[in-house]
Amino acid sequence: MAASVTKRKAFVEEELLPCHYFDFMYGTSTGGLIATMLGRLRMTTTECLEVYRSVGNELFGKKKSSIPLATKYYHEPLEKAVQDIVGKRCHEHENCDGKADMHPFEFDIDPTTGRASLNVSGPRVCQSCCLTATHDRNLSEAYLLRTYPHYYSETAPNWITRYNEGAEPLKIWEVTRATSAAPFYFKMLEVEVDGQYRSFKDGGIRENNPSGAALSEFHSLYEGLSENPALLLSVGTGRPDHSQDGFAAAWPGPFGNIPFIRTALEKRAVLQNLLIKYTEGEKQHAQMREHARGEHTWYKRLNVTDGLQDMSLDDWVKGEWHEQKDVPGGASLTRMEKVTEAYLSRDFDPKVDTYAPPSTMLQQAAEKLVRQRRAREEEGGKRWETFVGKHLSERGNEDVVS
Repeated sequence: MAASVTKRKAFVEEELLPCHYFDFMYGTSTGGLIATMLGRLRMTTTECLEVYRSVGNELFGKKKSSIPLATKYYHEPLEKAVQDIVGKRCHEHENCDGKADMHPFEFDIDPTTGRASLNVSGPRVCQSCCLTATHDRNLSEAYLLRTYPHYYSETAPNWITRYNEGAEPLKIWEVTRATSAAPFYFKMLEVEVDGQYRSFKDGGIRENNPSGAALSEFHSLYEGLSENPALLLSVGTGRPDHSQDGFAAAWPGPFGNIPFIRTALEKRAVLQNLLIKYTEGEKQHAQMREHARGEHTWYKRLNVTDGLQDMSLDDWVKGEWHEQKDVPGGASLTRMEKVTEAYLSRDFDPKVDTYAPPSTMLQQAAEKLVRQRRAREEEGGKRWETFVGKHLSERGNEDVVS
């Protein structure tokens, strides 16, 4: 008994990382930045939150332009922040400045195909993928910037979405810039890829909710190996306000019935509705729920119900945060924390919930993730040691607790 225990790696669960619980992390825009930090850079949630707080004021504290439809903010602070993070966590270069580190991981070349590809059955670490949009008349879906190379087989299911293949040779900071380049907020990324200049924007233009892309990738990667994921956890940015849903509210007073005013209000309402559709992912959630036949098996979604409807993409208001006054972005952070706490503590709401209240959904997701992680550890071997980053630790990245 004692001998078997000493052979196992003694992990302290509180010190494990999110990337030790997931095989893949997909994200669009801010979610893409989160997927990169948690997955590609193997950071803790505390580190990610600190990055958001430290860079938020640099990003949104000073406008580049207030002219309507012009780019509002400078993108350089985000680039610098990501480069600093990469430089601090680099395990390959001495005195790394984070500007040259590539986004895709290194993979061996398959002798039968002559190209690198991901073998989901072999030793590997958690992979991440950022959804972007690129200028190409033949692309009607998101463009995937993967840390892993992926090519579709001839026998891949014909009902999946066939996104771009391979893994674009971009730097980590380039990928985060690409996925977060929201129109009118940040300049798009223009970069040379395979001898051609390409422009990348926020993937929300194509798909704001990346769960569909994640499921499509799963079915092509695990073809013949698994019918469904063990868990696909989708995290939203707050449900939108559909009370008007493209229709204008009546303007109070005698001017409300003037034809040209009513027409102007309706056009404004339609535009607002289009912006809501761009930033929300509830339609994709409904499709995922139908595909999974509910949220009681392998698919679950957490998304704040109320309190974030009118919060803009660049909301960063100074105020009190954790008993500290006049904190840059403090009021915005406090608001997000309060509505999230209210969401996780509320009872079952039949208007928005179809299976269980948020606290139950979160508890069940956490339990499944822990069971999966413990099963991996129990199996042990090279695959487990690779998954937790032992090879990275040996090269200088203190990623494994032993």
